[in-house]
Amino acid sequence: MSDNKDPDELNRVRVTILGEQEAVSNWLPVISPSAGSDTGVSMLPDVDDEVLIVSMSGNNLKMAVLGSSWFADGTPPVTGENSDADLNGDGKNSLKFMKSREKLQFITGDGKTRFEFDTAGEIGNLTSEQDVMIGAKGSLTLKAESISIQSEKSIEISGEEYAVSAKKAADITSDKDMTMKGSGIALN
Repeated sequence: MSDNKDPDELNRVRVTILGEQEAVSNWLPVISPSAGSDTGVSMLPDVDDEVLIVSMSGNNLKMAVLGSSWFADGTPPVTGENSDADLNGDGKNSLKFMKSREKLQFITGDGKTRFEFDTAGEIGNLTSEQDVMIGAKGSLTLKAESISIQSEKSIEISGEEYAVSAKKAADITSDKDMTMKGSGIALN
């Protein structure tokens, strides 16, 4: 694949066709599993990727790119954290994943909800102008070096039981009154 900067911004590419004499194609559409007006899956091949072209006419006047394929200088991605079984070492192919060099985005059609990983900015974002719910049938664990929860209005935590523990200092402060209620309160 020789060029992916489509001047008409239609996600087309130009390819170098190998033969007795190398030739560069016109701009070719890239087939997508979902392509519609301002919606779809965009996975444009990189320059120097090996692509598979299909001719839709007997004289090669109308061609399209079906997709990319791995080759000696362009090997499949690995996650670096999975077992051989996960990476098809056992023939069961139990792991499916997408790997991007810098950014991976999932965006709703109205643009109001975004799930984005940006490795260049070293951040993962989930933003929404609507309510967001994260749920699990079992337990849900958040684990990080530091966690900050901020709300412009209120924070509510409820459950059958509630425990807070700290290995070092613990601070609870309020700019106004603080109320503690319980059938029994033990302070020591």
